[in-house]
Amino acid sequence: MFKNSDYYDLNAAQQTIADKRLMLDIYIKNLAIVELLKKHNITNDLEIEACENYIKTLPEIKTVLDIMKQSESKIHEYQSNPEQHLRDLFQAKINRTIK
Repeated sequence: MFKNSDYYDLNAAQQTIADKRLMLDIYIKNLAIVELLKKHNITNDLEIEACENYIKTLPEIKTVLDIMKQSESKIHEYQSNPEQHLRDLFQAKINRTIK
C-alpha cells in the first residue's frame, strides 16, 4: 500500500492513504451508479462495455492508456535486464533528468 518513501515521510504516507481512499471512493461510486442503472433497466453489461471501449478510444484517454502501457513495458524490460536499468538510471542522474 505504501511507497518506500512513505515509511520515512509521514506526510507522504498520509497523502498516499488519501490518494488511495479517493480512488476507492470513486470506484465505489461508479459501481453503485452502474448497479442502479442496471437495476432500473436503463442499461446492461453489453452497453456498458461498448461505452467503455468507446471511451478508451477518445484521444485524451487513449494517450494516457498508451503512456501507461509504455511504462509497464519499460518496467518489464528493466525487470528482465536490471543492468540496463542501472545504466539508464546512472545516465539520467548524470543528465540531471532525475534526482
